[in-house]
Amino acid sequence: MGQTTSVRYPILDRLRGGELTLLVERGGSLIFASDRPGIKSLYRAVHEHLELFEGSDVANKAVGIAAAYLLVYARAGRVYAPVMGKDAQRVLKEAGIQVETESLVKQIDDDPNEPYPMEALAREAGGPARFVEELRARFTP
Repeated sequence: MGQTTSVRYPILDRLRGGELTLLVERGGSLIFASDRPGIKSLYRAVHEHLELFEGSDVANKAVGIAAAYLLVYARAGRVYAPVMGKDAQRVLKEAGIQVETESLVKQIDDDPNEPYPMEALAREAGGPARFVEELRARFTP
């Protein structure tokens, strides 16, 4: 079982209230939102709108090592998540990204409904740049 906190984060309330999986804000203003699940969706958002992520507050439904690598690559300013893996928290903090979570768990496991084992791929890649290269090779037609 993970550690939980009773602190409320308004950005996470907005994420849940909008039934979103990803929310990007700068200066308290919405600049990007998505309701599409999965790492492929986060990769596409980062790939297509990289400049929106830099220095921004990013809320994501769950942050494991795969999402953490993408958010480090995107140079997010602060990352919020209802649930976050300890390895993801470590990666984000080492990159100088502020982290806020409601529940810290040992790790986020791959979703058996997803066609790609992204958490495992991220661990094998060993870092943000290599992981993004792997995703680019997989997701670029």
